[in-house]
Amino acid sequence: MVPADLALIGMIDLKRGLEQHSVIVRSYFDDEVPPPQSEDNAFIARAAVDYLSHQLNHGWNPSLPQELAFTITNRMLAMYKKKDK
Repeated sequence: MVPADLALIGMIDLKRGLEQHSVIVRSYFDDEVPPPQSEDNAFIARAAVDYLSHQLNHGWNPSLPQELAFTITNRMLAMYKKKDK
């Protein structure tokens, strides 16, 4: 994992019925991933939402405080870019 200064931090708002939560997701970059470009922002945001969805589907409860973080790899970035073509 790369140093924290090379992470992107995003807030994702969740709403289910009357229940609302704001979740902070930290996206780190694998050592092999070049520094993100502005055109990568959409891919990175989608990866963060997919990661959060995966956590929710596996029982994570957004009302419990927990820092969520994942690492973006070259393979992951290529997969998201390929989906847009």
